[in-house]
Amino acid sequence: MITIKDVRKMYGNLCALTIDCLEIQDGQMIGLIGANGAGKTTLLKAISGLLRLEGNILFDDIQNDIELHEKVIFITEEFSFFNGLSIKAHADFLSDFYRQFDRERFFKLLEFFELPMHRKPRSLSRGQKAKLEIAIGFSKGGKYLLLDEPFLGNDVFTRRNFLRLMADSLKADETIVIATHLLDEIENLIDRGIILYKGQVAYDVMIDDIREQGESLEDLIKKTFDYEENRFAEMFYGEN
Repeated sequence: MITIKDVRKMYGNLCALTIDCLEIQDGQMIGLIGANGAGKTTLLKAISGLLRLEGNILFDDIQNDIELHEKVIFITEEFSFFNGLSIKAHADFLSDFYRQFDRERFFKLLEFFELPMHRKPRSLSRGQKAKLEIAIGFSKGGKYLLLDEPFLGNDVFTRRNFLRLMADSLKADETIVIATHLLDEIENLIDRGIILYKGQVAYDVMIDDIREQGESLEDLIKKTFDYEENRFAEMFYGEN
């Protein structure tokens, strides 16, 4: 479990993140929802140890930086691979660098994404690079997988197919946090939704609970932000 307590991150006079207490239980699939600037990336980077801030982020089963690096995997649109190294060569490198690297899972994901192993990332499209980043991240053997807008550059069918694959292949000890604004594609797959607004947790709900109340994540966002219908659609679904 991850416990986030009394956390605060400032950028000059701007408070990017303020969280009094937030717990992430093991084995959950969580959607971290919010518009650009809501604090999603700041929170994920803080959890992964890539960003210093005030407060405490505690792990039940991580004692040092080496374990943090191995167990907390940050999958980002900024990409973490080597542009001049072939995709197949990445498997050899990662096997040496990550003790729990799962080669079989890596090659299955390459096949699923139709990524040719002889190619180098610099020759791939942005959508293909995003697929490679996901394949690498999900094969490192981490316990906590943090995905920051992982589907940029990919079409709706690729996104939906991967989400189904991810949900079906989730191991019992894996925890996934997906930062995204694509509500319609993740709400039926996640266990829990955390809605950020201006760096604070506006809602933290179990999906089954809000369904029993006849509501959805979209309803909660509309309540919180008081958006007009067409403005909400443009922000969260890219509609005009």
